[in-house]
Amino acid sequence: MRYVITHYPCNQYPKLYPQPIENYHRFHGKYRLANWLIAAAGLVTLTLSIVFNNKGEFIEPQVLVWLFFMVQFMPVMMIELSEFSQFKMMRTADRSSVRSATLSPRSLASFIAPKWLYVALITLLIAIVYSFYLEDFTISIEGSAVFSAGILFSVNAFFAGLIYWNLYGKKLNPHQTETDRQKVITVAIKSLVFISISASIFLMVTLSIKEYQLHSLAPLAMTIYLQVIALFSLGNSIGSIKVDELNFDLYKKGSLL
Repeated sequence: MRYVITHYPCNQYPKLYPQPIENYHRFHGKYRLANWLIAAAGLVTLTLSIVFNNKGEFIEPQVLVWLFFMVQFMPVMMIELSEFSQFKMMRTADRSSVRSATLSPRSLASFIAPKWLYVALITLLIAIVYSFYLEDFTISIEGSAVFSAGILFSVNAFFAGLIYWNLYGKKLNPHQTETDRQKVITVAIKSLVFISISASIFLMVTLSIKEYQLHSLAPLAMTIYLQVIALFSLGNSIGSIKVDELNFDLYKKGSLL
């Protein structure tokens, strides 16, 4: 955020800033403050967990790991949500620009190797079969196997919807070039597919921990899984989309798309 404001100032790239520049500086300040507060809260929570867990007076470690992960991602979600209003204001402020669109149809195989789609599907099926195997292939509404299968199918259906929206949905950023948009779509699809694979593996690990009474490994498994999610979502995005490689010329005054 600071890099963009510094290297692409509002007087040269007015289309990038549909709001007064002061608003972006305030938002950046709030984002930094939120991260510092979360880091401090994490240290306090870690200390309390070490002290009180020894006395059996604190919440379950894996629950603590999950809650803190969600809190850590709140500033990131704040930025993601703010992008929708940002792009809406861009479209409202610049309705006169000439728009262009690619006429070539998008194919899923153009953004991710088909082998990873097969891996995701096979891993999903293995996880479901394994969950029923642990229950002697007994199908019961009250059983954990049916519940696990329902969760996996729901999550993957949601991911499939997001992939479809990325491929064929409306372009949010009115000034984004087709090349830059393809970069974003590639990162989004790869992230969703890899997280799907990770979710299936994590389910099998969780079921194994429960089946073989390895409860002490539950916090470690949860921590690794959440780090994988962070790696494939935020980490993949930062590593694959370089800000200095994006085309900012289209945000200059008088530029046409």
